[in-house]
Amino acid sequence: MIDWALAPKITIKSIFLANGNWERFKAENPNLPFYVVDEVEKMLHCRDPEYGFLTFKCPKCGDTKTIPLACKSRNCTRCGKAYTDEWADKLVSSLYAVSHRHMVFTIPEEFRDVLGVDHSLYKVLMDACSAQNSDTLRLKLPRDATSCILFFINFQKMLMQSLI
Repeated sequence: MIDWALAPKITIKSIFLANGNWERFKAENPNLPFYVVDEVEKMLHCRDPEYGFLTFKCPKCGDTKTIPLACKSRNCTRCGKAYTDEWADKLVSSLYAVSHRHMVFTIPEEFRDVLGVDHSLYKVLMDACSAQNSDTLRLKLPRDATSCILFFINFQKMLMQSLI
């Protein structure tokens, strides 16, 4: 029986670093956009004092405290959580308190490689989803109801699936 309390913590960072996954992925995909490489590298070096830190010294007792710098990347599980919470709070505060429906559209695996090459197709895909959702809502909602659609693309999940 596994004692889960003693099991090593599995994080996105540990998956990227395990068995050289990230380095192998970069070697196999030399045309990755610079911003993808930059965001992943930031996440991998988050809170690593070799990549930056602040040291504070108490003027009275002389004790010092060193704090490694955070990456502040949305893709980092530590920093991204704070970013996501802040973003969600802003979004919630700007919305009306009305009933709503949450719909998830998953990009079929067969389309992911094509979308990775031609990013302009994301707009085509989102327009198609919007049209389909609008048609569906038009049939279900009362005539005086209004609909609003917000789209979010989770690139992190797509990148993670390609590493595993």
